[in-house]
Amino acid sequence: MPGPTKICGCGKTASAGLTPVCSSSIWRSWSCYSEDREHVLREELPRLFNHVKQPKLAFYNAGTDILKGDKLGGLSVDYNGVKARDHFVLDMLATHKIPTVIMTSGGYSKDSYRLIADLAQHLLEMP
Repeated sequence: MPGPTKICGCGKTASAGLTPVCSSSIWRSWSCYSEDREHVLREELPRLFNHVKQPKLAFYNAGTDILKGDKLGGLSVDYNGVKARDHFVLDMLATHKIPTVIMTSGGYSKDSYRLIADLAQHLLEMP
């Protein structure tokens, strides 16, 4: 049985035979590099939806610990960037009619609650 398979430039691994939930390109970009996260997401998420046919359920972890100034997250994404990520992901899931469980997590800054409220507002305004 083969050992771990390297799937990320920063050295993170996944066991052989396991399929990561997202593409290695999304993982590599969000975990290792600070620039162009939204651009990568906008390119890779549609590719994921083209690859995975008829998902029965999606779990979206709308973590806010990536927010700039969060003492534990360390990714320094600005407020509008986090909001754009959430809106884009939810809009894509709705477009593909994928039932979704949304989990909020992380977020240790004074603005985390605002991002969660913005996410709820976006959900209420969706068709």
